[in-house]
Amino acid sequence: MSNKFFLSFILLLVITPAVYADQDWLTYRKSIIDTLTAIELDGDTIWLGTNNGIGLYNTANGKATDYPWSDPNIKISINDIAIDNNGTGWIATNSGIWQLKNNILTSLDGINYQNILAAEVDSDNIKWFITNDAVLRFNGSEWQIFTIENGLPAGSLTTLEIDIDNTLWIGTQKKGIISFDGTVWTLYDLYKPDVTATAVDSENRIWFGDYHGIVYSYDGTEWSSIQAVSNQWFLYSIDIDKEGVIWAASNKGVYRTENGESTLYKEEDGLTSTFTKIVKVDDRDDLTVWTVGLGIRALAKFDGTAFKRADFTLTGPAENIVYSVAIDHNNVKWFGHKTRGLSRFDNTFWSELRYKNVDMLGEKIAVDSSNNKWFSAEPGVLLSYNDREFINYSIISYDDDLNPWCSLSIYSIVVDNNNCVYILARGVCDFKHFRYIYHHDGKIMLYRNLQHINSYSLAVDSSNYLFRNNPPSGYIVGYNNFYFADGKVIEGPEDFIMTNIYFDHNDMLWSFSISGLALLVGETWKIYTTDNSGLLTYNIFCITADRTNTIWIGTDAGVSRFDGETWTTFNTQNSGLCDNKVNAIAVEKNNTIWFGTDNGVSRYTGEVITTSVDKEDEIPEALPILHSYPNPFNPSTTIEFTLPESGFTTLSIYNISGQKVRELAAGDMTAGTHSLIWEGRDSSGDAVSSGIYFTRLVAGKHVVAGRMVLLK
Repeated sequence: MSNKFFLSFILLLVITPAVYADQDWLTYRKSIIDTLTAIELDGDTIWLGTNNGIGLYNTANGKATDYPWSDPNIKISINDIAIDNNGTGWIATNSGIWQLKNNILTSLDGINYQNILAAEVDSDNIKWFITNDAVLRFNGSEWQIFTIENGLPAGSLTTLEIDIDNTLWIGTQKKGIISFDGTVWTLYDLYKPDVTATAVDSENRIWFGDYHGIVYSYDGTEWSSIQAVSNQWFLYSIDIDKEGVIWAASNKGVYRTENGESTLYKEEDGLTSTFTKIVKVDDRDDLTVWTVGLGIRALAKFDGTAFKRADFTLTGPAENIVYSVAIDHNNVKWFGHKTRGLSRFDNTFWSELRYKNVDMLGEKIAVDSSNNKWFSAEPGVLLSYNDREFINYSIISYDDDLNPWCSLSIYSIVVDNNNCVYILARGVCDFKHFRYIYHHDGKIMLYRNLQHINSYSLAVDSSNYLFRNNPPSGYIVGYNNFYFADGKVIEGPEDFIMTNIYFDHNDMLWSFSISGLALLVGETWKIYTTDNSGLLTYNIFCITADRTNTIWIGTDAGVSRFDGETWTTFNTQNSGLCDNKVNAIAVEKNNTIWFGTDNGVSRYTGEVITTSVDKEDEIPEALPILHSYPNPFNPSTTIEFTLPESGFTTLSIYNISGQKVRELAAGDMTAGTHSLIWEGRDSSGDAVSSGIYFTRLVAGKHVVAGRMVLLK
């Protein structure tokens, strides 16, 4: 291999520009299934009411289907859902009655009432609805309206239920309880509860829940009552299972009342939220209880023993604004947001992952070699997730130097080659104080000797050298041990604020910020501007190298792609990119590119690398192993390499310009481990200057390269 060719190998890889077609792009946006306001059980399907439309959740396979409003810009509040004998959904909203029929969601004409509070369907397939002061009956072709003027005995209606005999039962706000058997209206005013919930049990007993926790029941002859929820709390929903157990949703949890004894379930018991708005019982076979928490997208499911969060798959991320993207070792994609939990995409289904009710989850994400995911959360919280459970590492500082209750915000998370996770955090109550925190062997360590530094970003090179930037003073500091003793100091480019740093696959150091983009070549910085490159703007948010070491740069004007020679621009006008503000970029093993933007997620497959093997379970061929120590070094370093088989082997040293400095070995070698010492001299015996050098091992058909730093 010539020196010229090797230079192109270590600095840039020239590729032929791909043809960019619409089919190369795919966009995922937020599912319309948002905060749940109503649910209805229909066999294995749960109907989900949200402000953005209707979702159908199949409990057998976990998949949810979206049915948005006809105008995606409107917000309609769903109060109740009823399913008729033909499988048509009738939706009571604050904007009238809607119907989901044959997978089409439409507004129902012919009725002038807007705020529909509840909906029910009787056994004759007659649809019933209530407003605050009217009862509406629809037989499929004609409407009949009941008010105080034509028989309804009271107003201030709140709830609706139909018993086995097709009798209507209507709760009111302190006016009494109303029944209608199709002919006669009756007002029961023995009690005048503030009714918030109604249910019918398997024995045709009617149940009414009062706002202050009392549950009333009527068996057709006698009324009775029980305090199902503490009178200090508020009851929102009730249901009765076939054993006569009362389930009540309240602002303090879910009460299970049996024979006068109550058990309270809260968030720590598996609910999605202690403040619970809806409870529904499904006891067709084994008992299942479904609940909805206030402001929550997911359901909680009681399986007869305990509650557990029941997430359903979505059609896109939990939020459209995506701040971070990471791909784990199982090719699962993770997306972080500021206002919701994490979005997870397994290449088939989307789902949302929450840690309690923590927002700002996953603004920074990293994946270690054990496939643990590391997430920043709200100030002072670092979480790891092993695909089974979260581990909470609180990084709240109690230093004497800081306010005793000062928390730290996480600015950067990186993982080195030894699987140590480094976290750069910044004090939010005193901007003069900063900390490095790193996780190693299950422990969180706080380094006090790094106070008063002004860093925003961490990066690790292939030699396991950890670097931090130090804006605005313009230098980068590297560390080669866990004690963070300063090692290599790299002067930054003049008049350039280095907010973020990044190493590509060739260990080339990039820096980017609102000042633009800079690349360290040898000991000289090359500055890329909008005038001398294809850079779209100086507002750069992220940079990532793909599998061919092509650089992808996310900005507020789209994406710039740089292969070392050619710049290419992607934006919403010339490609399938879903939004021009690109906050994060991640790359799959096959070179599929994922973009997190301010308006969804885009996937680009225009440069996928196709690989194949004869057998899926074929054992990979053993490769040579090469490393050096110490690294950085002065004056000498030991280069150790392991050969999987005997054969002719060469080991050479190259400088940053691609010139061969020295050949340390060339000859037949046996399989096993070998070591050679390089004392920092060229082939003439002269000492070389400090800087970056590359080792190149050629063993048979295998070529392995390493990187070393000589410090003087």
